[in-house]
Amino acid sequence: MPDIKAWLSGAAQYLPPGGVVKPVSLSNMEAMNALQMMDPQMDWGMSFAPRGRFDPGAPLTPAQVCWVMDEMGARELAWLQGGTLAQTVFTGLHYHNALEISPKARENDKTFLAAYAACAALRAFVLAYAKGVEIAWGAMCDAAGSARDGEDFWADPYGVPLETAESITDVVSYVNGVVRWLSQQEAWVPVAARLWFRLTWIAALQLQPSEDVQIPKVSTEPVDWAFDDVAALLRQNMPLPNLSFPSHDEMWAAFHDAVAQLAAARALADTPVADIERHLASMPETLPIVRAQYRALLGTLDRDALVDEWLSDATSQPRGVLDRLGHEVQTPNDRRSFALWRDIVAGNFFLGLTVRLQNPPRRRRGLQHLSRAWCDQASSASRLATRCPAFKPIVAALRARALDADLSAALAALSLRLLSRHERRAHWWWIARVAGARLALSEVRGEWAKAWAAVANGMLILYTLVPTGDPSYPEFVLRNKIALGTGSHPAPPLFNAWEASKDALDDTYKSDAKKGRTTALAWLRTAHRLMDTLDVRPLQCDLAGTIATLESGRELHWEKDGAAEVAERIPRLQ
Repeated sequence: MPDIKAWLSGAAQYLPPGGVVKPVSLSNMEAMNALQMMDPQMDWGMSFAPRGRFDPGAPLTPAQVCWVMDEMGARELAWLQGGTLAQTVFTGLHYHNALEISPKARENDKTFLAAYAACAALRAFVLAYAKGVEIAWGAMCDAAGSARDGEDFWADPYGVPLETAESITDVVSYVNGVVRWLSQQEAWVPVAARLWFRLTWIAALQLQPSEDVQIPKVSTEPVDWAFDDVAALLRQNMPLPNLSFPSHDEMWAAFHDAVAQLAAARALADTPVADIERHLASMPETLPIVRAQYRALLGTLDRDALVDEWLSDATSQPRGVLDRLGHEVQTPNDRRSFALWRDIVAGNFFLGLTVRLQNPPRRRRGLQHLSRAWCDQASSASRLATRCPAFKPIVAALRARALDADLSAALAALSLRLLSRHERRAHWWWIARVAGARLALSEVRGEWAKAWAAVANGMLILYTLVPTGDPSYPEFVLRNKIALGTGSHPAPPLFNAWEASKDALDDTYKSDAKKGRTTALAWLRTAHRLMDTLDVRPLQCDLAGTIATLESGRELHWEKDGAAEVAERIPRLQ
C-alpha cells in the first residue's frame, strides 16, 4: 500500500472545513463505497461525549431534576412520533441505570437529604418511564395496521430488552409513595407533578380512568451529561435517520392531547355506532400509540351488534335485522351463502372503522379497496334478494357504504397532494358524482355527502372559469383504476361521462362568466351552511375565503402551489 501521508498533508493544507480531497488513483466508485470514518451514523463512527461524566447519584436540584424528566419525555415523544429507540429513549443515561440511582453522600452529610430526594424522584421516574415505554411498544407492535413498524414508528430495540421486572402495580405503588413524600416539600412539588403525570400516562395507555395533571411552570436547569448518543454502542441494522427533538412545551402539549384522546377512546365502548364513526372520521392526526389503543378498544366490541345497529339505522328497521334476514333464507345453499355474507359484512364494517386509524396514505388506499369490498357484498345481497325480498333495502345500504368510502378516499387525495393541476377538475367531477350517487341511494347519514356535493359542484364551475387543464384518457383511467375495476359500482368513473360533463360545463359557463360566478357562489354558500352541523371549521374557513373573493367581483385566479391551492382542504381563489 503506498504511503500517502505526505500527499495528504499537502493537499489538505488549504482545505476548507467540510472539504474533501481525493487522489487521482481513487475512482469515484471507490470513493462512494468507502466507509466514512468519522460519521456518527456509521458503525464505527464518532460522537463527542457530553459535557461532564454521568453520575447517577449526583445531588441534583429540583430545577435540574425537572429538566432531566422533561428532556426524557421529549425524547420519548420523538420515538412515539417516528424516531428510533437508539436516537431517542436510549439516549437518556438514567434509563439504563435505574438501579444505580442512589445518593453517594453519607446520611450525616448536610447534602444527603437533597441528594436522596433527587435520586428517589429520578428512580421513581425512570421506573414509570420504562414501564410506559414497554406498554406503548407492545401496544404498537400489536396494532394490526394502525401503527406500522417502519412507517409510523420503529420497533427495533437494538438488542436492549424493553421489558422491566417490576409489575405495573409495583411501579404505581412505588411512585405513589415517592409522590406523597416529595409533595410535603414545596421545592419538590413540580417534580412530584411530573411523577404523577407518569402514572396518568400509564393509566391512559391501559385505557383506564385517569386524571390529567397540570404541570407547574418552573424554570429548569439543563444537565447535559445525563444524555449521550449511544447509537454506536448498540446493534444496528441500518443507517439512522436524521432526527430532531420537540421542545419541552411541545412535549407537554402532545402528551396532554394524547391523554385526552385516550380518555375519549374509553367512552366509545358505550357509544352508538353512528357516534363512533363520526368520532373516528373527525379525529385529527395523532400519535401512533393513540391509534393503536383505539384499534385495541374497537377489537373488544361485538361486530355483529355493530353491524345490526348500523343496518337498523340505514334501513329504518327495528333492531335484529340480521336475525330476521336469517329466518327469511330457506334453502341450504342460501343459508350457507348468508352465513358467509354475514361474516364478510361484519369484517368489512370493522375494517371501515379501523381503516380510519391508519396513516393517511394507507387510509386512502384502504378506503378504495373497502369500497370494492362493499360493492362485492352488495352484489351478493342482490342475488339473495331475488329469492328473499327482505334483502332489497340491504343492497342500497351496502352500496351507500361503498360510496361513502369512495368519497373519503377522493377527499384524502386532496390532503395528500396527489393531484396534478390538470387533474383537479376531473377529480372534483368524481367527487360530485360519488356524492350525488350517495344521496340518490339514501339520505340516511348523508349530511357529509350533501355538503361535499355542494362543494364539488361549485369547484367544478370555478375550475371551468379558471381552467388548469384536463387529464388525458390514460391519466384518467390510471387515477380511477380501482373504481373502474370494481364490478357493479353504483357510480363508475366513466371517461365518456366525464367528457360529456366537461363539455356541458364549458358550453354553459365559459361564455357567461357572470352566470358561472353566481352559480358557484350559490353552491359554496350552500356548502358553508351545511357544514355548520358537521364541526369542520377549517373547511368552512377555506370556503369563506373563496366566497369572499367571489363576492368582491375581483378577477379570479388560483393561489399558487405551496399555498392553499393544493392545501389539505379546499383549493382557494384569491
